[in-house]
Amino acid sequence: MRIAGQASLGNWSVGQIVVDPVHSHIFVSRPSENAVDVLSFAGQLLKTITGESDPSGMVVDTATNSLYTADGDHEIGKIGLLSLRALAPVATSGGFVGMNSLTLCDGLIWAGLGGAHYLASVVPST
Repeated sequence: MRIAGQASLGNWSVGQIVVDPVHSHIFVSRPSENAVDVLSFAGQLLKTITGESDPSGMVVDTATNSLYTADGDHEIGKIGLLSLRALAPVATSGGFVGMNSLTLCDGLIWAGLGGAHYLASVVPST
């Protein structure tokens, strides 16, 4: 195997990497920096989205043009895929403690909750 390319993201840890194939973006969460980096498919840093609280897990929803983040403040953060800006978070009633991973299925966001060792789901529009 050979390395096809690489991109330097500085001296911080990477949380998760997800791809938006529709808009040709790669999203890299940086939990310790409360940020999400947006890269081109060539590995060029296009933008850093700040203000995301400890973003760990992420999932892309091309149907709603949204990137959802598992935020450390018990919320599901939302970033617009077109604007590349933070939007209003998805309501979780503050009960998503220890959230560390996200996935989408049939219009629901499923979250892995590490602190309590269970899964929870939420409709993104609520």
